Amino acid sequence: MMKKSETLLLLESLAARMATNTELQKQLSINMKGYLGEINYQTLLSGFFTLSDLYLEPKNGQRFQVDHLVCVAGFIFIYEVKNYSFEWEYNEEYFSRSEKLEIPNPLIQLTRTKHNFKQLLKEMGFGHIPVKAAVVFVHSEFTLFNAPRGKALILPTQIPEHIEYIKQFPKPTTEIIDAAEVIQKLALKPEVFRKNIPDYEYHDLKKGLRCVQCGSLDLIVNSKKYSCSDCLASEKVSLAIQNAAE
Repeated sequence: MMKKSETLLLLESLAARMATNTELQKQLSINMKGYLGEINYQTLLSGFFTLSDLYLEPKNGQRFQVDHLVCVAGFIFIYEVKNYSFEWEYNEEYFSRSEKLEIPNPLIQLTRTKHNFKQLLKEMGFGHIPVKAAVVFVHSEFTLFNAPRGKALILPTQIPEHIEYIKQFPKPTTEIIDAAEVIQKLALKPEVFRKNIPDYEYHDLKKGLRCVQCGSLDLIVNSKKYSCSDCLASEKVSLAIQNAAE
């Protein structure tokens, strides 16, 4: 299973230690929703040769992130996962819900990601391997009006059919597996997106260990174990310390 990003872990820790902060709760909700969406799609890809949550940087290109790579015989497939919900209107530059609510069209980001990934493959000596890519929308309550046919968009109702399409291809060749292993070795440490972290002062934060199960600070510590007053979990104190260190 994919690990939570350092950004998400930091937001969760601050939410438990800070007084109510609207911007913090907003950023935590956005990051958690994205994480759950990627976990959801990763589960559907469990039968494939997959690499997830990669941060890469070609020598002659910009750093980029890949949510999921699926390797099969003949090509590598890039997935950009979005966990959007509600009804949106398609536009070449953005998706909109009203005149005031717009988000960039994720196909723009996907185009950059695919270009940079192909550049990286070329630098690795695997430039001849075909690359396909798509944005996949995993939330069952997402609707995109006027979505044009032929675009690299996989809507919620199209996911089962797409998974069946990928299943028809044999397992990846030795060459594609070799390329995937090199990609994994080149992966960079994920960035912490500081602009999403609200300002805070250390002395204003609540101190103490958090429950491994629910994240609460309301713990009763007894010798080597603790009991959580919120979720009633009982765990080793050493596990909570390890969790805090990570």
